[in-house]
Amino acid sequence: MQNSHNDMEIRSKLWFEIDSEPVFGRGRSFLLQAIDRCGSISQAAKEINISYRRAWSYIKTMEERLCLKLVERQSGGKNGGGAVLTGNARKLLKQFEQMEEGVKELIDHRFKGIFGGNGGSEETACRSKMKTVPVETAVGMVLAHDITEIRKGAKDGFKGRAFRKGHVIKRKDIAHLRRLGKDHLFVLSVSDSEIHEDDAACAIAAALMGEGVSIQDAPKEGKISIVASRDGLLKINKTALARFNMHNDVMCATLHDNAIVERGQIVAGTRAIPLVLRRDRLNAALAVAEHTTPIIRVMEIRRPSAGVIITGNEVYYGRVKDGFASVIRKKIASFNGKIVGMHYAPDDKRFISGKLKELVRAGADLLILSGGMSVDPDDVTRFAVRDLGADGVEYGAPVLPGSMFQIAYIHKTIPVLGIPACAMYHKTTVLDLILPRVLAGESIGRKEIAELGHGGLCLNCKVCRYPACPFGK
Repeated sequence: MQNSHNDMEIRSKLWFEIDSEPVFGRGRSFLLQAIDRCGSISQAAKEINISYRRAWSYIKTMEERLCLKLVERQSGGKNGGGAVLTGNARKLLKQFEQMEEGVKELIDHRFKGIFGGNGGSEETACRSKMKTVPVETAVGMVLAHDITEIRKGAKDGFKGRAFRKGHVIKRKDIAHLRRLGKDHLFVLSVSDSEIHEDDAACAIAAALMGEGVSIQDAPKEGKISIVASRDGLLKINKTALARFNMHNDVMCATLHDNAIVERGQIVAGTRAIPLVLRRDRLNAALAVAEHTTPIIRVMEIRRPSAGVIITGNEVYYGRVKDGFASVIRKKIASFNGKIVGMHYAPDDKRFISGKLKELVRAGADLLILSGGMSVDPDDVTRFAVRDLGADGVEYGAPVLPGSMFQIAYIHKTIPVLGIPACAMYHKTTVLDLILPRVLAGESIGRKEIAELGHGGLCLNCKVCRYPACPFGK
């Protein structure tokens, strides 16, 4: 499917050259504006994340090649040295700003005329709104750069970020900013048709979340972590997640679908990618999440009351020692379940069916049959399930180990799991992939079984690290 021209954006960059060598552009304009705010070359360099040596080199080069004095350095005095912009520097900044805005308007207009659509890029729109404002008028605006704080002292000494880029200035911040010596700020105003990254992140998380999950903390730099609010099985709507991530300005990354998770565990992370998003683009992405099964859920895993039948003449008549019972007990105990009854049965369909009915009457809400799942003439376990009148009988799974697996339902609500002999010899089998999903209330049919083929090959590692491995993914 081809993308519409409306999805394309135009990007541009303007700089001045002398003798084919750059002399002034956006980066150096940021440096001069930072000097104007900070009153210091060294502080300005820190603010825009370059070294003092590089900052001074830029200033010297600009002054020499433009034949203009741009920065007046001040030394000594009670508060140490400083720096101020000259009138020439302020004039140059204004001229560059006018040129940049004019070029953007021309390019956007030309783009729209040729391709149609909305024209200019979000980056262009946002940059055109960057400006220097007095600190007292900055409330509600978005900070366009980090602000560093330095406090001296043995106990309360601190050097680090006081305000981060993207922070929305609040009334209570003004006094703090003034203590840091800030009279002006470099900000980005947000229009009614736009939304700040943190507000967008909250909206995204709310749209993605279903039952059993919650937000870990307040958004930071447009990022939010989503955590399990209970122990359970993580369910990811993978199709909807992929459609959501097709939208360029948003993202969501999750753990694997069907992972067993604990309360408080991070199961997904989402963020708004630009500092400021267009609301129409955000709403288009949110619509994907809001008009489908929730993309991220944690389903409660119930504690099973299991009924177990171990089949086979060789075990029933004592010819060989049973190896299934201990395996099944461990699997059920791992979900804090109980076994309401465990029976041994010969290869006799009527006998097996009778024991299944007996276990249902005893209160079993999960039935497990082991052995008798192959195509040998003596293996009749799967036929006993069918003759009992079970619904949704499915035999065979694209999983190794565990291909001769069977699932069915009695009274449409009680799962019946037929486990092949491989469960005695392999620590991890098809049972480990299916059992949690069944206990979480998922109905397993042919489609769900067929999907197990991708990732259904166990590597048989010398040391089993399941579920921290590719099996079942």
